[in-house]
Amino acid sequence: MEDATPLTLGTGRKINDYRRTKNRVDGIWDIFFAGGLTNPLDVIEQITYLLFIHDLDESDIRRAKESAMLGLPYESIFTNEVTVDEQIQRSRIRPGGISTDE
Repeated sequence: MEDATPLTLGTGRKINDYRRTKNRVDGIWDIFFAGGLTNPLDVIEQITYLLFIHDLDESDIRRAKESAMLGLPYESIFTNEVTVDEQIQRSRIRPGGISTDE
């Protein structure tokens, strides 16, 4: 049978890291719950999608910087307009929610 002693690791730094991470996860869960997603599988699906889009955006930014450094032309994969409910130009928003107009 496993020992049920509480987690005590050295100075408590790892415990604080665990609590901070748990609070962040709980905060993300609360955001999804407030948005109407209460099924854990739906939340995991949305988080996976957001991580994919974030990585795709980071990769596009890195390639654009590398092309600029080498003096090569580069066309972003996000160059064209996107249709959601209305036309949104790429320069208005990035997948991370960071406006590039400012």
